[in-house]
Amino acid sequence: DDRHHRRMKHQLLPPFQKSNLAAYHQPIAGLVQKATRPWRDGERRDLHHDMHMLVWSIVRDLLYGLEEGAASEELYKRLEGWMFRRFSPWVTFLPLDWPFTEYRRLLRDAAWLEQQFSEILRARRAAGETRRDALSALLRYTNEDGTPATDEQLVGHAATLFLVAY
Repeated sequence: DDRHHRRMKHQLLPPFQKSNLAAYHQPIAGLVQKATRPWRDGERRDLHHDMHMLVWSIVRDLLYGLEEGAASEELYKRLEGWMFRRFSPWVTFLPLDWPFTEYRRLLRDAAWLEQQFSEILRARRAAGETRRDALSALLRYTNEDGTPATDEQLVGHAATLFLVAY
């Protein structure tokens, strides 16, 4: 409902407020330097791929607060695949859960992502850390009655953060 959406947006704002943007300068500059360090003059680069990886490193660090690694790369690949499938005409016009269809692949990716984000949320809650990333802001979200949001409520929002950043 509209009220729920407004509450969620209001509680997610702190990491994106102008007063917090200066704190992102150093981390982003460091990620840019790390991404471009291996580049050499005259070298041919796949800038499309390089920029996607740079954006993912920013999303991973500043939105999700995740560590770099194989699990993070798999999460990126699955999120990107899910996003492209979600907007595929094959999914839109043939939403059939049949073997070898794009729709079935979308459902499989969505289930995998839901499981991964649930695990990330559980681990973050168990660690009890207070961070400034957007995922932590999601974890602080409370329902109107003051109860914490469930993982089920938060998983979709966590995936949406990726879509917005992409």
